[in-house]
Amino acid sequence: MNDLSETNAIKAVFGDRAYDLAVSSTKSQMGHLIAAAGAVEGIICALAIRNSMAPMTANLSTPDPECDLDYVSEGCRPMRIDAAMSNSFGFGGSNSCLVFRSPERSEKPEGGAVPGGIVITGYGCLTACGRDAETTWDAVVSGESGIEEAATWDSAVWPYRLAGEIKNYKPRELVADRKLLKFITRQDVIGLNAANQAVTHSGIIEYRDGLSDPAAFNDRTGVFVGSPATKYRYQHDYLEPLAGADGDSHEFGLRAMDDVHPMWLLRTLPNNVLAYVGIQYGFKGANANVTAHGISGTQAIAEACRYLKDGAIDQAVVVGYDSASELEALPYYASVGLLSSSGLRPFDRSRD
Repeated sequence: MNDLSETNAIKAVFGDRAYDLAVSSTKSQMGHLIAAAGAVEGIICALAIRNSMAPMTANLSTPDPECDLDYVSEGCRPMRIDAAMSNSFGFGGSNSCLVFRSPERSEKPEGGAVPGGIVITGYGCLTACGRDAETTWDAVVSGESGIEEAATWDSAVWPYRLAGEIKNYKPRELVADRKLLKFITRQDVIGLNAANQAVTHSGIIEYRDGLSDPAAFNDRTGVFVGSPATKYRYQHDYLEPLAGADGDSHEFGLRAMDDVHPMWLLRTLPNNVLAYVGIQYGFKGANANVTAHGISGTQAIAEACRYLKDGAIDQAVVVGYDSASELEALPYYASVGLLSSSGLRPFDRSRD
């Protein structure tokens, strides 16, 4: 949907230099990650810079004549990458872009300090292509797709049967706190697991625990989360009592009290991941929860950078998460033309 808009935006910004840029889309390998897209793309950008490798745009065989940039369709391309831009063009005109650059290859002022002073110290992700960032990256580089026929629900009578699902989803393996699992959703589990991966990878807990004043470290550590705008599966909990009440609000209330789980509200709060990351690690610094649908993850990173640059915090954990392939969400996406019945083909003439 946004392929032509993105192509035109790149041309508008870079002019004739746009044709010298390598443009990649990994969506065709792991699906559109909605609120998580910007966060995972940020990791892909960082790994592309580190590994000097431009990811491929899989499934691109016949480019749309109006999409005439270099989309790296031949396979992943070894190349020096000094900077990478992540574009999140959300539904309804919500757009956000981030630029990542290599600290080793950036121009440095006298004294050697990295301009801006904000660096990525750890990352983690859970996608249809892998259960962590490295396996996801390996799948992207090898051309392996995580998109296949949906397995978590019966898709036999549904025209859009392909999905980028988390393989072997077992919440107890992803979140250790079994009591917490009673109060959170599938999306929350995925978000918390990604956050735990990133915190572990960064080593900041070991660093904090070796400080003379760990409390001061916690006070200067922020948490910023890009979350789904809504959790469609749990809205459906009210459909049966609503249908049975036949327009009687009092009857609806009585039926809902019997049929809807008493912890429904806690499960559906959009800031669950933010709250539980802060509670788990004791982080008490500035925080924000962004619910901006397809640009939530990108905006969460931008918010964290703003707080870091302004000196309000010294370090931040940033999370973008979603689970877009759940059955209850798909009719909504189908109604606005966002699903494909034959596979994702970014920038291709035959994309649907």
